[in-house]
Amino acid sequence: MKIERQKKQSVWQEIYRAILTGVSYIIPLVVAGGLLQSLTLLVYGTGNASAAGTPQDQIRLLGTSLLALLVPILSAYIAYGIGDKAALIPGLAGGIAAQGVPLTLAASVSAGKATTVQDLVTAANAHVYPVGSGFIGGVIAGLAAGYLVKYLKKIPYPPSFAGIMTVLFYPFVGSFVIGALILFVIGDPAAAVTTALTDLLKGLQGGSLIVLGLVLGALACTDMGGPINKAAYLFGVYALAEGNGAPYAAFAAAKCIPPIAVALAAVFAPKGYTDEERSTAKGIWLLGAFGITEGAIPYALRDPLRIIIPSMIGGGIAAALSLVGGSSLPSAGGSMITIPITQNPLNWVLALATGLAVTTVLIVVAKRVKVRKHGPDEATHKSEVGSVLS
Repeated sequence: MKIERQKKQSVWQEIYRAILTGVSYIIPLVVAGGLLQSLTLLVYGTGNASAAGTPQDQIRLLGTSLLALLVPILSAYIAYGIGDKAALIPGLAGGIAAQGVPLTLAASVSAGKATTVQDLVTAANAHVYPVGSGFIGGVIAGLAAGYLVKYLKKIPYPPSFAGIMTVLFYPFVGSFVIGALILFVIGDPAAAVTTALTDLLKGLQGGSLIVLGLVLGALACTDMGGPINKAAYLFGVYALAEGNGAPYAAFAAAKCIPPIAVALAAVFAPKGYTDEERSTAKGIWLLGAFGITEGAIPYALRDPLRIIIPSMIGGGIAAALSLVGGSSLPSAGGSMITIPITQNPLNWVLALATGLAVTTVLIVVAKRVKVRKHGPDEATHKSEVGSVLS
């Protein structure tokens, strides 16, 4: 029994170490991609930064493309943490499959194939863009790829086959198996979740604005780019196509909250973060200001309950207040930078501020309780990593 418990513990330690490896690699990617995108919007404004063919548009798309690699890089290095170099490509393939919409959409926008709200709606209706399973799918893909390659490496082969195994067998077989798993086994349920939640939001449209806002905002902050968040996004896009910008404004208020709240909470509850997280948090708030929810993903991966649940609550409040106050946006891409073109902008700002305050307070309280029980997070983090590596 004791040996069995030790084996189970070592598996969980291996998984934890692999996820930490993935998180450590995506933190600088999130910051670099997010800031490239944010700064072009800040300097040139939403319209000018997106003017096709201009230098600023190319820089903005570079930032967008970096962020689109977040899930693939996360997945690749989680796989690497388990199966070493041979698992990198299968992990990357699984992550690309898990990313779904954002990666494909970024490529289509770059190619000029999807430039308007109606283009996005038409593409969604035609199922041109696969619905990804987000960072949750990326974690699953990385772990699956790592363990698949780990066990494939146990297959005996002649020494003369070493090059073939490394260059051909592990990358091809691993990519095929993990890609198929994510696309056809996990991808279909993810798409079904997105469709079901989008339909749910459409059904709530004729009822209470408060209920619609609470659900819409909570969905926007749940998986930060995954199928649940995508349902809220698509609902906002559909409403825009019908001439109703209120749902998208509510979605925009909610999606700004997680990164900013994470950054503020790092100031008021610093012991609840590692040194690396505190350092990165100094720039994460800017990503939230530009509606780049992905900035909070590394923090959500390390401490999901204390980040995601407060974000859902605050996001729901912000979206509900935005809807009730009649705030509206004429186009997609809403964030703090689009305040000048927002209808009832003061209400939108107050809605965002209220949701942000609630989220920040909840994270701070949750982090302080955690510190009282387990000690400073940096010390806990080092202890956990040490036990994993030992």
